[in-house]
Amino acid sequence: MKKIIKLLILTSIIIVGLISCEDETKNPLYNLDAESIETGAYFRAINYGGTINLLNLEDSSYSIQGELVTPENGADTENIELWVEFKDRSTETSDDSVSSTFINSVDVSTLALNSNGFPEHTFSMSIPEVLEALNLDSSLISGGDQILFQIIIKMKNGRVFEADNTGDSIRGELFFLSNFEYTGGVVCINPPMPGKWILEMTDLYGDGWNGGNIVVSIDGELTTYAAEGTGGTVTINIPEGTIEFTFTYSAGAWEGENLYTLTNPQGQIILDEGVGDESNENGPTEGELLNICP
Repeated sequence: MKKIIKLLILTSIIIVGLISCEDETKNPLYNLDAESIETGAYFRAINYGGTINLLNLEDSSYSIQGELVTPENGADTENIELWVEFKDRSTETSDDSVSSTFINSVDVSTLALNSNGFPEHTFSMSIPEVLEALNLDSSLISGGDQILFQIIIKMKNGRVFEADNTGDSIRGELFFLSNFEYTGGVVCINPPMPGKWILEMTDLYGDGWNGGNIVVSIDGELTTYAAEGTGGTVTINIPEGTIEFTFTYSAGAWEGENLYTLTNPQGQIILDEGVGDESNENGPTEGELLNICP
């Protein structure tokens, strides 16, 4: 029995030794010369975004607020640059895209430290400024196009950090949140007329919309409407100062029975949907029906 125990102990020692050797081989940091480790820099996003409204480019803007993280807390960094690029996403044959263009830069030595102890800066630009830098006429922009905002970090030793030479973990993980490239999509937001909008819903058969519904969003606050029985009328109040009013229809069963009208405070019918024939399967148009780019 003692011989068996000794044999088991000896076997365990051999196995542990083999595992240790294997770990030495597989561990990429094992015996790695500290001087050969390259450290980089990134601009961690704190807040970013903006609205690029095709219907009001003059008042549209975009901003990127972030903090610079480097081995020497910014003392090793020359500047942070902002570049912009225009992506033409229209289906027309001509491509009016504009390649990446320098817009401005900030000297890191002028930046104050934030509460986290890092140099912080906010790039804020109006869309007219962006179009001027791109030498792009606003008439060439359409809904769905994109403006890409790119951060480039230039170090005093000549190294440059940008989206193309930075790993996925830096750009994608929540802790780092250093995209280096931010996308602003061109949308169409037409501020709605304030007042009482009238939604009149009808079901020709009289059994409700069978899963069909309308979702109204007023500055992000959602309300769902659907006809019950033969239908009915509701009032949608749009307050003064409302920026966004979206109206989205989703189909259900027996779509040919469903129809509705939406009337603005001046009595004008803005939407008139449904064919008015319960034998027809085609009901109201699906999707968002207000704020559609021309």
